[in-house]
Order: sequence, then C-alpha cells, then structure tokens
Amino acid sequence: MKLVVEMDLDNAAFTDNGTEEVSRILADIATRLPDPLDYTGGAYSLHDINGNHVGTFGIISDEEATRPRRHLDELARLIEVARKHPNNYAHLDALTAVVRLALASTH
Repeated sequence: MKLVVEMDLDNAAFTDNGTEEVSRILADIATRLPDPLDYTGGAYSLHDINGNHVGTFGIISDEEATRPRRHLDELARLIEVARKHPNNYAHLDALTAVVRLALASTH
C-alpha cells in the first residue's frame, strides 16, 4: 500500500508561511487516515485554511501505484515500433488506447 498525497501549492494560502499551511494540511490528513491503515477506497479532498480545494489523498494498493508506470512502458514500446514501421497505421490505434489507459489511471 502507498499513501498518495497530491497538493496544489499555487494559491494565496501558501504565499506567506506556506510550510505552516502544508504542515496543517498534513496534520489533518493524519487525523483522517483509517486505523489500522488500509485501502481508502478512493481519494479524500484536501482544503486550505480558506476552504479552497487544493488536492487529494488516499491509500492505494501497490498494483494501483504501478499501473501508470506499466502504461508508460507499453507506450514507449509502441512508439519505438511505430518509428520502425511509420507506414503501418495499426500502431496508432494501439498508441491511442495505451495513452487513454495511462491518462485514466492517473485520475
């Protein structure tokens, strides 16, 4: 399992004393984690001191964590095949499918 935290730091709450705001949000995460630690079944929202949505956190499986990497590896392989056979358009459908999978697994 992995704890995944994604936080956008590009707003007013992080301008002055940004480290304090990050610390406050991380402390909030600690109070919201399941005990014992387990898969959260989705992402939880994070909000800054002003109530603005600034990100998400969740506990995901190791398999979920590596899924985007596997898609990127397959994408790199297909691009290499397409370079070697530029007139074979069948590879474009495969490339498109892998890109869609990779994008879907990052959300």
